[in-house]
Amino acid sequence: MQPDRIFLNDSLFVLHSADKLYWPDLTRTNFQKILYFCSVLSPMARITWDYDFVNALYGPFNRQIHYAIDNLVGYGFASIEELIIQTDSKFRARYKISDIGVREVIRITRLRKEQERLDWIHEIMKVLDVYGQTLITKLAYKEPTFSSMRTHNRSGVIDLDLEENESMMLLEQLDLELKKKYAINLDTITSKLITYFGYLSADIGKEK
Repeated sequence: MQPDRIFLNDSLFVLHSADKLYWPDLTRTNFQKILYFCSVLSPMARITWDYDFVNALYGPFNRQIHYAIDNLVGYGFASIEELIIQTDSKFRARYKISDIGVREVIRITRLRKEQERLDWIHEIMKVLDVYGQTLITKLAYKEPTFSSMRTHNRSGVIDLDLEENESMMLLEQLDLELKKKYAINLDTITSKLITYFGYLSADIGKEK
């Protein structure tokens, strides 16, 4: 199955940002959860995210992203750094951008729209870098919209329309509370992201 170009580009941008942040490589799960957060929080950057995620067994999932990752390898834009065949015949792989992939990013981002998507993906990953790759999935499980679906045992597409996006509601509430109680203004996107992920991460590690 050949994914649409948007999935290839976004997956390549994730790899490119990982390289800039000196991450050694990425798992398939990393791609899914990073791009999920990019979608959830995209109203902050005034970017329309053009695809959905579903409530799957291992968290937010998009099948086209799943296919796009291996297509990047086929095009020479990425390399597989590690491949483990599991007993159930499934495989686990870790991916890294190639020199050809870096050149492709330069070519793609001549378009302003694509440069904006790359910048947004990098902004999200820059804040996630504080927590490390191993915590990204745990943070995704804490995302309020997804968490609410799981709590109520709802399956299907995760509704991230603005009126249903519980992360954006949470950000608005955090902003109001910080202004009211501490006279703190979250006046930049970075400050809002730091506050948001700080809130999500507060209970990680305390679960029994």
